Amino acid sequence: MNFCNRFNELLAENNISYSKMIELLGLNYASIFYKWKNGECLPKINYLIKIADVFNCNLDYLLARTQNFEQVKTKKLIPFHVRLNEALIIKNKTKYQFIKETKFNKGHLYAWFNKLQYPTTENLIYLADYLGVSVDYLVGRV
Repeated sequence: MNFCNRFNELLAENNISYSKMIELLGLNYASIFYKWKNGECLPKINYLIKIADVFNCNLDYLLARTQNFEQVKTKKLIPFHVRLNEALIIKNKTKYQFIKETKFNKGHLYAWFNKLQYPTTENLIYLADYLGVSVDYLVGRV
């Protein structure tokens, strides 16, 4: 199971048409939706959160990282840089250790902590695995 399979499964189970989902997500170009649906790429995190909100599920379920369908309702997202810092502290990792032990460099950390850039969905999955947390935790949904 992967995102593409889970996404298509949720669309069918909830009887949501492609055109309705495109409308719900506010997509200007349907082509990106079909790339997600066909497994050509993963949505950016802002769309992933919208999709999870439509299906009222957690991101890890949507990304097929877990079989646990947990409802997540968040009033206000906690910023990614805050959650990343919390996770590093909990794991007793310095930023230096983080750079040495992962595929990321100082530029990534600088961009993330200064809110200049947000990690890709693939990088969020990698970070969640490295830190032993959920993707929902990292993006501040829980």
